Amino acid sequence: MFLNVLKHMILPAAVLSLYPMSLSARMTRAMMVEVMHEPFMRSALAWGLPRKLVVYKYALKNAIVPVIASLGLSFGYTIIGAFMVELIFVWPGIGLYTAMSLLSFDYPAIMGAVIIVAFFYSAINLVVDMVHAWIDPRVRL
Repeated sequence: MFLNVLKHMILPAAVLSLYPMSLSARMTRAMMVEVMHEPFMRSALAWGLPRKLVVYKYALKNAIVPVIASLGLSFGYTIIGAFMVELIFVWPGIGLYTAMSLLSFDYPAIMGAVIIVAFFYSAINLVVDMVHAWIDPRVRL
C-alpha cells in the first residue's frame, strides 16, 4: 500500500515543488554570481584560501539571505497550488474541503479554512524572519 501511495504522489509533489525549486535555484545562482564578484571574495581568494571554503563559508552565507526571504513569500503560492492540486487530483485535504465548502456556501467551513491557512502563512513568515535574523547579524528582531 505504501508503494501505491508513493507512486500516486509523484506527480502532485512534482507539480507543487517545481516553482519553489526553480525560484530558489535561479536566485541562488544569481546571488552567488553577484557575491563572487565582490572585493572581499577576491581578497579571500588572493590570500590563498581554498575555493571550496570561500564559496561555502563566505559566499553562500551572504547569498542565501534573499533566497530564504523569497522562499518564505513563495509559500503562499505553494498553498494556492496545493488547493489546486488537491482539486485536480481529487486528494482529500483542506483544499478539496474548502472548494466543496465554497460550492455549497458553507461559510463557517470557509472561514475556518481561511483562518488555518492565514495562521500557517504567518507562522512560516515568522520562522523565515527568525532564520534571516540568525543568519545575518545586521538584522535585529
